[in-house]
Formats: sequence, structure tokens, C-alpha cells
Amino acid sequence: MSGMLDKTDLFKYAAASYLCWWVKNDRDYFGWNDLTEEKLKKFLTLYSVRRTIPGNDLSAFISIIEAQRGIFITPDDVPRIIREACRSVEIKHNRPCLSAVSKILWMMHGDPIAMYDSRARGRLQQITKEPLIGYDEYYACWVREFGRVDEKIRKAQAWLPIASISRRLERYGAATGRELRSWIGQPWFANRIFDQWLLHSGSEWTKARSSVVEVALMLDPTEARV
Repeated sequence: MSGMLDKTDLFKYAAASYLCWWVKNDRDYFGWNDLTEEKLKKFLTLYSVRRTIPGNDLSAFISIIEAQRGIFITPDDVPRIIREACRSVEIKHNRPCLSAVSKILWMMHGDPIAMYDSRARGRLQQITKEPLIGYDEYYACWVREFGRVDEKIRKAQAWLPIASISRRLERYGAATGRELRSWIGQPWFANRIFDQWLLHSGSEWTKARSSVVEVALMLDPTEARV
């Protein structure tokens, strides 16, 4: 089994993995349409960051979302926007809640926001041998490393619409072929392919039995080779 995983293109796996996550979860939150506190709470629980926020009042996060509506941002804007949002949350909750803030704002803007995740940070540190302290350093490293593998991500995006997983999703009525192609081709989708690759490209990949099951559920091994 591990031999097959060694031959799997992890960018294809990351692309298929995020497509499934998007169809099942993220498309209900992206853009924060019909925003309610209950919907936000479910999102924070889904992304395992609800526990990082003291108390039950999520109004500070709702205010951040509403303040960002209709605003166009560039990569240069991202660190400042994250810092300002974290400061407003810290005033309310006595902690910046960086991971939660970055995930909430990604759902508002998509790319060029990068979600801050301790596992992704650990993998970036492992790859670059750089200590990443705070979001500014993390984001700069994230952008640089994304650029380094950009061609591989683009190839995974080109492959995914014709992959077996996309055909199955369409056949089972999860989405139309047009919807799948429109999502997969977006910069924000490439952004999350990179996130998924960071989470699955470490040394634990070939050791975890669950990884074998996940690959079997999503990929035909004859089409997902390196």
C-alpha cells in the first residue's frame, strides 16, 4: 500500500481532497451569504477553531465580515487586514484568535488570503528551515513557497475536471460539470490545493493507514501517478 502512495501525485490528491471538502462544506460558507451567528459557530466548529474563542459572543467576528464586504484586496493588503482584524478581536476577547480570523477572512475573500494553520506552519518550517513567528512571516513564506510549486498546482487544476472523482460527483448529482469546472479553475481553489498539499506532504503521509483509505475513496491509482 505505501508503495502505491509513494507513486501518487500529492498535488492531484490535494486537488481532489479540497474539491470534496468544498462540495461538502465550504461552498455553504464562501462569501458569507445569509450570515448568522449560528452559521458562523458551525463554521468555526468545522474548522476546529471555536475552542480558541472565549465565551459565546461572536459579534466581533461578524463585524469583521461585514466590514470586508465589497472590498477588493491585493496580496500586499493581506498582512495588514489580518493584523487589524486580530486587534479588534483581541479588544473583545483578550486574544487575537489568528487562526479563526484568517479562516473567516478567507471565506470572505478567498485568494489572496492564506489560512493560518499550525500544521501548515509546521510543514512550511520543515520545508524552509525558517522559524515563522506571526502571520506576516508566515504569509510571506506561504506566498513564496506557493510560487515555487505553482506549475504543479496548475497541472492538478487542469487534470481535476476530467478525473474520476469529478465524474462521480457529477454523476451522483453533487454538482454539474459546469459548476465543477468553474470552481476548480479559480485562484482561490489553487490556494487551497496548496494548503491541502502542505497538510499531506509530510513524512506521516506514507505511514498513516487512513491515508490509504482516503486515496482509495478519491483517486483511481492509474490516473494519479506522479
